[in-house]
Amino acid sequence: MTDFEFWQKVKEMGQITYDWWYPTIALPALIWAVSVLFLAIFAARKIKKVHNRFLTLFLSTIPVLLIFPSAYIAQALGSALNRVGYTLPENVNDFASNDALVLGNYLNAFGLWGVLGITFTLPLILSSLSRSEVPVISPAIRNATKTITNIATRAFGRRGGAGGGGRINAPYGSITINNGSRKGSIEALRPDFTIGGKGDIQVSDVIVSRTHAKFVLEDNQIAVIDLGSTNGTFLVRDGQGFMLDSQPVPLEHGDTIYLGDPNQDNAVEMVFEFNTGA
Repeated sequence: MTDFEFWQKVKEMGQITYDWWYPTIALPALIWAVSVLFLAIFAARKIKKVHNRFLTLFLSTIPVLLIFPSAYIAQALGSALNRVGYTLPENVNDFASNDALVLGNYLNAFGLWGVLGITFTLPLILSSLSRSEVPVISPAIRNATKTITNIATRAFGRRGGAGGGGRINAPYGSITINNGSRKGSIEALRPDFTIGGKGDIQVSDVIVSRTHAKFVLEDNQIAVIDLGSTNGTFLVRDGQGFMLDSQPVPLEHGDTIYLGDPNQDNAVEMVFEFNTGA
């Protein structure tokens, strides 16, 4: 199994959302972060206070530490997988879907670290340009960094969303939120994803519990369960509605899911879609 086949399979089965990061950005990002670190080392020599000098070097090291894992994976995939006890199978058909999901989660985590790392270099550069000593991250710069991170995550991590004319990478299907605080949002589903105020898919409407419902894999099909939410989870299919409990209910294309009683005006409505075409 070649590296190219691995990336294709893990993208297809593992729901990796940061595949754009690894082949083209990870290594240049690491080089950039190392350059910023060397610049900080050079600038630190002019800082008189020892604790300020240490803080400058410490902050400048963080992007390198965040980006290095993904850059290492991008350049030495086989070696990186061996370090976590996994060996690529000889035949691409032997690559199990469960392995793809587990590895996809790891790759998403390291990819997100990389995005945060390259974003963190922005306040370091801006602070260095605006101040002669330690790069203090002002509230304005911190807010700018947070905004850039959110834009990057949404634009690249969820490609082809509403209004983009494309399709998101959603082998397990997706939900479109039709009302409430997340109206118009399209979310790709993954096994064990929770939805709620503090869920993997965050919906902050008053009627929604912190962890309201969960999507699980049932006989290789995405299903939904209620997690004991205060206002309940409901599913409507072909005009027939029923309340969900802890028993998984496999989803079908066109199903409507409600967080809260559908008879309540503030219930959050979501439509499940499963695209099988290319």
